[in-house]
Amino acid sequence: MFSAQLEKSRDATDLANVRSAYGEAVAQYLSDGSVSSTFSIAGCTFTASESSGVITVEMTGGIQSKDDGVKNVKMVDGVISNS
Repeated sequence: MFSAQLEKSRDATDLANVRSAYGEAVAQYLSDGSVSSTFSIAGCTFTASESSGVITVEMTGGIQSKDDGVKNVKMVDGVISNS
């Protein structure tokens, strides 16, 4: 029971970090028209890119999951997907 709640907490933290990185990439794009290629938030590495106004942020090195290994999460134009 406790481990299931811990896993949900890890997942929620990963998603919050991706949303934060996406917000940072969008703010940078809106302020100067470019997107930094790589940056870090909370120990995770994010790669951001922009193509035709669509911003993509991909997280690697997310929180270590006991069951699934390291999670990679991607956000494209505001929509999150697990890879």
